[in-house]
Amino acid sequence: MFILTARTVVSYNVKNRRSHLEDRGYMKIETSRLFLREMNMRDFEALYAVLADADIMQHYPYTFDEKRVRSWIERNMERYQVCDVLRM
Repeated sequence: MFILTARTVVSYNVKNRRSHLEDRGYMKIETSRLFLREMNMRDFEALYAVLADADIMQHYPYTFDEKRVRSWIERNMERYQVCDVLRM
């Protein structure tokens, strides 16, 4: 989950450090407290730990099993292609 506040200043860290995302033409947005980038399957373990936890998901209708987490990541990855999200 990401929480942005009015005090958050977004900086585009393209000149100083390059990531594999930037090399592919993707944009990352980074502040001292926040790092936004496209989700990918390498995020599975971290997302599963949160989305499968009943305490964390107590106000959501259900917790996620492994299949549902993978499906959720895949749908978001497809949305990046369709919506051209986070492209430079």
